[in-house]
Amino acid sequence: TKLIVMVRGLGSLKGILNRHVEKVKKQANEIKKEVAEVILRDLVNHSAVDTGKFTSNWIVSLGESIEESIPPLVPGKWGSTMEANTEAAFSAGQAALQIAQFGEPIFIVNHALDDLSESDEYILDFLYNGRKYRTRPNEQQRPFRGILETSADLGREHLDALVKG
Repeated sequence: TKLIVMVRGLGSLKGILNRHVEKVKKQANEIKKEVAEVILRDLVNHSAVDTGKFTSNWIVSLGESIEESIPPLVPGKWGSTMEANTEAAFSAGQAALQIAQFGEPIFIVNHALDDLSESDEYILDFLYNGRKYRTRPNEQQRPFRGILETSADLGREHLDALVKG
């Protein structure tokens, strides 16, 4: 895009540049929010847990990371509320993303597993690349890491497409 400007003085030039800086900031902020939304959607869609706690704990925060877990947004058993928790977690995250400002970091965190001990009998279900994993808390890192890597890759691909297109 070409920018052709007729400048009548330094004050005029400053005003023109300030308007363009604000436009770039706004566009950069919208790209940041869109990429975060793509990552959030992938995380909540691929995080199946029988009670809904893990899915519900994909929490979006602005400015600083939240270091706590929350109960399931829609409590259930054996995956009975998986769809409702997925939608609730995504909607809550989306609401936070809408108010993100330029220069404000976005954090998407999940501390649901912090509450579990190795002796806990809790069993986690993970859906990753179309395959379902069932694992105990002391074994969760492999599929959990896979979910994070896949979502991060998806975010990078989306950012590349936005920048190129």
